Amino acid sequence: MRKAFLSTTPSLGLLSKENEDKVITCITNLFKAVSMYFDSPLSQEKAEVIAAELLSKYEYRSLKLEDLVVICKEIKEGDVFKITPARILRQVKKYSDDRQKLAIAINRELSESSKTALNNQLQERLNDHFKSTANVDKLASRRNQIESRFK
Repeated sequence: MRKAFLSTTPSLGLLSKENEDKVITCITNLFKAVSMYFDSPLSQEKAEVIAAELLSKYEYRSLKLEDLVVICKEIKEGDVFKITPARILRQVKKYSDDRQKLAIAINRELSESSKTALNNQLQERLNDHFKSTANVDKLASRRNQIESRFK
């Protein structure tokens, strides 16, 4: 799921702007192919209903074809014996929710790493500055030497 999320390919929404019929064909073929693993394969009409549902809902338009492949693998490897459009759409909804949680986790990791990098940069700048804590002792000892010379 993480690889599918981080892939740089366009989403279903962007692909459908270019050629919606081609995207519908891809989605229907994908779900018809996964339904071959079950007792009753999906008909063309049922697969087109799934494709239309994916392209009509805003939250699913951000999915990529890689995400749909992951969903198909989850369906194929699941404990389901009969496949229906409702079952597929339930799996898509579950995957979409998990994907949102993954996006939040990835953004949190990126935020934490950028904070640490910024803190490290600030610490390096403070260490390089003359009046930083490491150099304060040098400055104080130098003042003492100068004062002791002129006493």
